[in-house]
Amino acid sequence: MRQELAGTPVAMVSGYYDFTGSLEAATASLAHAHAVLARAAAIGAQGIRIFTGKKRGGDADAAIWERTVGMLRELSDAAGPVILAAELHDWNLMDTEANALRLVQAVDRPNFGLILHPERLADDLAGGIVRLAPWIRHVHVRTTAAGGLDPAVAWEVVVESLPRTCFAGWWSIEHFAPGPDRCVPAGITALRRLASAGGLGR
Repeated sequence: MRQELAGTPVAMVSGYYDFTGSLEAATASLAHAHAVLARAAAIGAQGIRIFTGKKRGGDADAAIWERTVGMLRELSDAAGPVILAAELHDWNLMDTEANALRLVQAVDRPNFGLILHPERLADDLAGGIVRLAPWIRHVHVRTTAAGGLDPAVAWEVVVESLPRTCFAGWWSIEHFAPGPDRCVPAGITALRRLASAGGLGR
């Protein structure tokens, strides 16, 4: 670890899993997730990111949902203080607001929640945030190649709505283009400009 990072809190450890594919793939993913949990605990990470696999919620049958929920309950029970946060994302069981609610309510563990991707709530952003608020543990903020905030999202609505739900978790910049050393700080600055005093968590 670079010396300047020593003592820096780790908000999330990200891994990839497939609980919705074959039984062999799901079993391997469960073992991998247990290993990721152990690593997260060892470095003091607050949570791990969960992807459920390559099936959308509406494309998965009852057996796949049952298997996935069972495995996520096992992981949650083994996680101790580490949070499991399922990322709202296409090609996963939590691809829509309704399916995200179905998943968190089925898993029904206090340390199992969601990573908010606001673009997945485009039809009713403010309302979706309020409905998902009890389970939101982390927020992904996507930036453009130039470091600005993703124009497809009404970030002013996100910044106004989330603090009102008493959210005090992490906001993280998601930047997929070159120049992260320049663009990530620019994204943070742009986000802070939208925030009212004390509005953001961290």
